[in-house]
Amino acid sequence: RENFLMAIAGIRNRVGMGITGGGFMLTHEVSYRSGDHETRRLANILKNVGILAENLSPQLYLTGQEKLDFNERLAAWGVDRNEPLVGFQIEAGTPAKNWPAEYAVRFLEGVLQQFPNLQVLLLGMGSKNPLPKELINPRIIDLTDKTSLRELMLLMGYLKLFVGPDSGPAHIACAGGVRTVFLYSGTNVYEEWKPLGENASVLRNQVSCSPCHETECPIDGHPCMSGISPFMV
Repeated sequence: RENFLMAIAGIRNRVGMGITGGGFMLTHEVSYRSGDHETRRLANILKNVGILAENLSPQLYLTGQEKLDFNERLAAWGVDRNEPLVGFQIEAGTPAKNWPAEYAVRFLEGVLQQFPNLQVLLLGMGSKNPLPKELINPRIIDLTDKTSLRELMLLMGYLKLFVGPDSGPAHIACAGGVRTVFLYSGTNVYEEWKPLGENASVLRNQVSCSPCHETECPIDGHPCMSGISPFMV
């Protein structure tokens, strides 16, 4: 897809990988190195055109007005930035990466009981299922579907901790230096997609069917995720 889009856009120098087809539409095709972490594969593409990108640190540049406006919205939602904030994502982009809902409830109940001064912010895309009544608590604030991607990145900077499945928000938090606990499914090749930050803790239940590359788990009980207990997290 990307190779095709670059070609029809008339881009003069088109550098990429043709592993899934379309390599003939590139002016510089880079070999796909199986087993490499995804960031190393992308850095290798840049290296082939003379750009060294070994230790890139992500940065987000925001205006003072952007911060002011968003902080006002946080206050309206009841978020107290003077309290320790913990981000939690209930659902990932595909069901195969989701932690069981009952585990999430038990985990959050335990967190609120053990750490009475925390506020928990539910982040990411909105769930298709209503929030369980057990989680209706003034110290749990549902911000799913309420922030733009840029606002989510800004909000991550206020967190003490983020807990969630292998999904975009968890990788954003980790890349931004937030202590992050990944609840890792068996969907992907772990060595190719694992978080690289020293601030990341990964919890996995290794299963023989991994990597499956499925969007929904075909195994009863979803063992790769149900094997991660609330107590472990």
